[in-house]
Amino acid sequence: QQSLADGLGHSRYPTARILADFRGQYPDLVQPGRYPLYNLLVSETPMAVGNGGDADWALTTATIAIPERPTYRLSPLAAAHDMALTHEALADGRLVLQWLVDAALYERETVESWALSLAALAHHVAQGTADQPLATLLPDEAAQLARWEHGPALTPPAARFDRLFRDLARAQPEAPALITAAGVRTYAEVDAGIGALAAALRLRGLRRGQVVGVLTDRSPALPAAVLAVWRAGGAYVPLTSDLPGDRLAFIAQDAGAQMILALDGHTPPDALAALGLPLLRPEEVRDVSPADEDLPEDVGADPAYVLYTSGSTGTPKGVVITHAGLMNLAVGMGERFGVTPADRALTLSSPTFDLWISDVVMAWGAGAALSPLTRAEMDDVAAMPALIAGRGITVATMAPSYLRLFERAPLPPLRILMTVGEAPIAADARHYAARLACYNGYGPTENTAATTIGRIDPGAPRLTAGRPLPNVRVMILDAQGRQVPPGAIGEIWVAGASLAQGYLNRPDLTKRAFPTAPDGRRYRTGDLGRWTAGGELLVLGRTDGQVKLRGQRVELGEIAAAIEAQPGVRQAVVLVHKDPAGNQALYAFATGANLPDNTTWREALAQRLPSYMLPAAVIPVESIPTTLAGKVDQASLRARIDDYRLRQSMDGDHRAGTPPQGAVEQRVAAIWSAVLKVGGLRREDDFFQLGGDSLRATAMVNRMRREFACTVNDLYENPRLEDFARRCRPQAGQLTGLIAGARAHWQAFKAREAAFEAARETTLEPLLAAYRQRYEPLAASPPATTRPYGNVLLTGATGYLGAYLLRHLALDPARRVTALVRGRDDAEAQGRLSEVLRHYFGDNAAMDLLASGRVQAWAGNLRAPDLGLAEGRHDALAVETDAILHCAANVNHYGHYRDSHADNVQATRHLLDLAVERGRRTGHTADMHFISTLSVCGRSPDDGYRLYTEYDEHHAALDDNYYVRSKQEAEHLVVAARGEIANASIHRVGNVVFAAEGGALQRNIRQNAFFRLTAALTRLRFVPEDMHAWLCHVDKVAEAVLTLAQAPDLAHHTHHVDHARRDFLAQVMRAAPGMASHLDTGSYSQLLERIEAALNDPTIEKPLAELLPTFGIYRQESPHERDRRTELATAKTQALLARLGFRWPDGLPAAGLAAMMEAARDAY
Repeated sequence: QQSLADGLGHSRYPTARILADFRGQYPDLVQPGRYPLYNLLVSETPMAVGNGGDADWALTTATIAIPERPTYRLSPLAAAHDMALTHEALADGRLVLQWLVDAALYERETVESWALSLAALAHHVAQGTADQPLATLLPDEAAQLARWEHGPALTPPAARFDRLFRDLARAQPEAPALITAAGVRTYAEVDAGIGALAAALRLRGLRRGQVVGVLTDRSPALPAAVLAVWRAGGAYVPLTSDLPGDRLAFIAQDAGAQMILALDGHTPPDALAALGLPLLRPEEVRDVSPADEDLPEDVGADPAYVLYTSGSTGTPKGVVITHAGLMNLAVGMGERFGVTPADRALTLSSPTFDLWISDVVMAWGAGAALSPLTRAEMDDVAAMPALIAGRGITVATMAPSYLRLFERAPLPPLRILMTVGEAPIAADARHYAARLACYNGYGPTENTAATTIGRIDPGAPRLTAGRPLPNVRVMILDAQGRQVPPGAIGEIWVAGASLAQGYLNRPDLTKRAFPTAPDGRRYRTGDLGRWTAGGELLVLGRTDGQVKLRGQRVELGEIAAAIEAQPGVRQAVVLVHKDPAGNQALYAFATGANLPDNTTWREALAQRLPSYMLPAAVIPVESIPTTLAGKVDQASLRARIDDYRLRQSMDGDHRAGTPPQGAVEQRVAAIWSAVLKVGGLRREDDFFQLGGDSLRATAMVNRMRREFACTVNDLYENPRLEDFARRCRPQAGQLTGLIAGARAHWQAFKAREAAFEAARETTLEPLLAAYRQRYEPLAASPPATTRPYGNVLLTGATGYLGAYLLRHLALDPARRVTALVRGRDDAEAQGRLSEVLRHYFGDNAAMDLLASGRVQAWAGNLRAPDLGLAEGRHDALAVETDAILHCAANVNHYGHYRDSHADNVQATRHLLDLAVERGRRTGHTADMHFISTLSVCGRSPDDGYRLYTEYDEHHAALDDNYYVRSKQEAEHLVVAARGEIANASIHRVGNVVFAAEGGALQRNIRQNAFFRLTAALTRLRFVPEDMHAWLCHVDKVAEAVLTLAQAPDLAHHTHHVDHARRDFLAQVMRAAPGMASHLDTGSYSQLLERIEAALNDPTIEKPLAELLPTFGIYRQESPHERDRRTELATAKTQALLARLGFRWPDGLPAAGLAAMMEAARDAY
């Protein structure tokens, strides 16, 4: 009673008081502005007493309007809660609802869906009665889900897959069925072998429904062996030779295997042999007549195979797949891909992975040929494109991590590519989706391998898992088993014809995972997901400790159980650690006494766990940290992983881990040690956690490429030594041989240069004539009056060109410029801008600019749909902005494409949305001026000649360089927007260098590719005599862009802003004081001689890292021929600038050139 009385004293507990009390009790846990007490805050401001009776609260449909598109504003301030719903009662009886979310967690599409559902729900409530139960789904939502959840209804062509194969063998006996290194086998030949082996299995006593353990690896003999087991009436369980012997013995015993079918000469390990099961080898089958089929038709519910997956309790669990589920998979794959008998399908996955079975039924179910790979063939990634071409492979399915190894190489004649087993790597998926039919799939083993499949749209913002396959239903349910509204997150459940029988010998687990509902059995996947607005499934993670690593399903609990089974261990926890490059690795934490080192751990765990489930390290801790709720504090443990890895990098030869194995890993370790100055490297070491950065990465890869084929992107995607070494392939020759190849290529070009140039002139002259005829009338017309831009939004003002654009814009006293600058608040944004302006223009000029009242710096984030602005500012810009000058860009040429896409493509989309929004609100859209690069012209053609002009506005083949590619995609957006806004112009800028008027050099000048080239040549003390340069002085570029932007008759134009004068680089560099005597000049062949002489000089290694790719040495191809195959035209823009009174400097600005070359001399 006393407790109750005390509690009543707190019946009114305002939110502010709750947060204040929490801050006082847990000062160390509170982040500024954030209180992790709950995810959703509901705040109410009730109507004052006496403002009305009960009738005033009645909801009526007249007061509720459902918006077509809710307002979605972003604030740069950190959200105190993930979500907040506030409702405020007004004096007139109305109720105002606001739905606030943390934009760092929830996307615009999600929030808009919630807002519409909330409004629709209020509308629904208003139409009902007071005692009516609240519906979980609105009628329209239920109808929409009914359309999305169900795959098409199709009828399988046979009861069992082996019968379907038999029918195909009779219909097309001479068609190719199996393609291997040994040759091609027809359907008739394979079917005869299946029949003979099936008869042998029956003679050994195999009966209907019994299990055969197939001891194998990736084997060309496995598909026919499996069909023989089925034809004999049995089911198979794969026993792969790479699993520990004890695990194989457990699987065979648990599955109730009646015999072992050993392929390719495999011998059962001792633990498996100890079971005493009969052993049959297919090669021993002699003179056996094919089995007569006497199985009944009703075999759909019979088991077809058993796959063992990782178990959360430490014991693997067997999933029993039926013939009905297998046949439904065949129907689904055929419906979704349209495979025909003319196709040839590659299968390269492990037999323990259900991708293997889906490949078999996809190919043979359609009468196509199947090409299974051996382990050796799969590991030879360098030879894979040739294998695909040689075997005529048209269809392939692989894990995204394996696809990554191809470096987006062309894979003809492939026409269908599917990735499954783990989340697709976006850059790879989009690359191939733009070139062939690329699919992404999702499906747990418990639903016969595949549940949803969808074709990837390379331009879509996210990669979905597609739609349900035929006769399959996918539901997204809440914790109470109710359907969640479209777009809401819930747990994925599946039902339909593909469901497994359950877990072998585990009725309790089967009952929990496969409950029976009124409409039939379902499977609870444990995966989180939601439906996109287009009705496709988006998979978002797990509800438990299960993860996918390199396509394999892993229960973290099984690994923890294996660790806890070791002597002295009290408790263990396992986590997946994702490093900054997105690579995943397993780490374990263990408490106890006298714990072993990691080498001993690996040896012990390898006896129980597959190799893909072995942790990178088992980290000893005194206790497992917990949160306030008593759960494992994963954030604390992840921080300890980072500390552990850093500590390992500092401990030299005493660090735990596995020493590098094999010649490639050892060579990688030696080069990393030399570049990073760290000894005692281990296979688990991470390049960047050891102190690597972009410059060291370039230097390291340069060393590697003397002996191996690899790229900087390989390192970013695979920073662990073991993983990176796997990407490195031995070069055909050493660097000296590459130089010889480049020299031979150059000499061959010089021998035919006259004919080459004559053909070039013949091809390009009529194109140039048509180009001139197109632009000359406009250039000859009198210039129109300058367009006044009163309010300009400028992005990238803290960049080199952006700062000069800002200064030029602010020269007009009637203009106001809003500079959007990344920062936590306006003060930080203004501080960053002030620092940049002071560097380029001096303290006084910078102060005058910022104090003029014509420039304001707002904190923002271009990645956010509403630009990350403070509340109300996006609306203000949507009304006031006359023009947008979008100069901001992520200029990194390597790294992760998702970052380039977010900063260069998505940001452009958000600014275009702002321009369109201005038109909706004022009747006139804002003008958009997009600052691009001349590099979007892309790589020159391999043969023929190309004229690239301002009229070329579509890039059919996107570049592999991330910066260039993202700029090409952004240009596509701008061109597409020309139908929506009054002016969407593109300004492609050339090689930006020092200001013609003098002044400070670019702040981050080492990121400037032209500067790095001049610095490298300066260190080499040699410049090619025939290399051209166009120097675009930053102040003149800014002036040229604004001159073109303010010309009202140039709406929707694309401009090539490049210097009108072409210089020779040797003349430019040698014109600087002291450089004529420092720099030699000569032919390309002499340059190669100078480079070759410097190969063994360690002091020149970093300059060589710039020169070798620039001058085509890695490709064994001089740049001369390729460069001359593209003519980059600027005449139109030059004529327009001249018409508008703009002039480039006549000579080389001495002060700026001297400063640049002095910096270049000191760079290396």
